[in-house]
Amino acid sequence: MKNPGGHEYNLIPVMPSQIRYADYQRDGIERHIEDICDNYNGDVQNEPKLSYRDNVYWCFDGQQTISAWTRKFGDVPILCKVYSGLTYKEEARLFAIQSNNIKIHPLKIFDSDLKSEDQSVVDINNAVKLAGYRIPKSPSHANDAIQCVGALRKAYKKIGSQGISDVLLTIRNAWGYTEFSTNAKIVEGMIKFYAIYHDAYEMKDLISSLQKNGCMPIDILNSARSMGGKISAINIAKAILMRYNHGRRNRLPDKL
Repeated sequence: MKNPGGHEYNLIPVMPSQIRYADYQRDGIERHIEDICDNYNGDVQNEPKLSYRDNVYWCFDGQQTISAWTRKFGDVPILCKVYSGLTYKEEARLFAIQSNNIKIHPLKIFDSDLKSEDQSVVDINNAVKLAGYRIPKSPSHANDAIQCVGALRKAYKKIGSQGISDVLLTIRNAWGYTEFSTNAKIVEGMIKFYAIYHDAYEMKDLISSLQKNGCMPIDILNSARSMGGKISAINIAKAILMRYNHGRRNRLPDKL
């Protein structure tokens, strides 16, 4: 069988013990596995999707269904939608775009897109590494971890990989790996500032301004909070603009 514009597949029973999970897969979520197991209904349960590659059945959708099935029925074969002709990169891409009732963490989707060699994601990842940071595969408290991948994807469309690199280099050169320097709102606010003023300010002057007393990341966050409402990228950008303009003759206009 074949979906229009898709790969060949067959609906066949596969023993769970024969199924493997590539590194683009997420770990199973226990509460969802238990829910599937407790409320299993073979008439409505979707078939897991597997890729038969290199004589191995690789699961790219339905890991939790398989886990629940195994708990309930052991190694009894489960009916699966088995595709042929998929590469590892294609599997990773399909995993990333699967419509799922269970929300997949953006970092996991980013990692899957990276493994599938999505060009924009590769460019973003390279820009982040060039600036001395990394994008983790799962949430991290490390100060060198940039986790706001949604903001980076949007930024890529507006300012490109060079802009992302410039933004992160500004942050690192101003604050190093100080606590809160890679806070999502700080990064988003710096992106907002860059998108509006990148052709009007000097990076070295901005770095110098942010290195002064009272201009640490926590100070920027507090300034944004004092503007009322939730801390937002626009208020972070305003706080950065205020720091940049302080004591300068050629002040940047307020376009925020």
